[in-house]
Amino acid sequence: MERVSTGISGLDKLIGGYPKGSCVLISGTAGTGKTIFALHLAQASCAAGKKAVYVAIEEKRSNLITQASMFGWDLDAYEKKGLLKFVSVLESRMADA
Repeated sequence: MERVSTGISGLDKLIGGYPKGSCVLISGTAGTGKTIFALHLAQASCAAGKKAVYVAIEEKRSNLITQASMFGWDLDAYEKKGLLKFVSVLESRMADA
């Protein structure tokens, strides 16, 4: 099975990357770093020229862009290049209410 780097060398050493073509669900309790991990994964994928989709359950796109910028990740630029797409379940639910 072909594996793709997570962009995090220590994690790649542990798991060998993730299966190519797979979806990755990140879960855990509040404060465990899920959002930062997912943003880093998206950034690393886009930096490698691969497309990524970030499905946010609770966060707004603008907050994710702000959080990423604190690490020097310009996810807005990847989105404009068509490498990254944000799907916000929260904003969709609010619009339906």
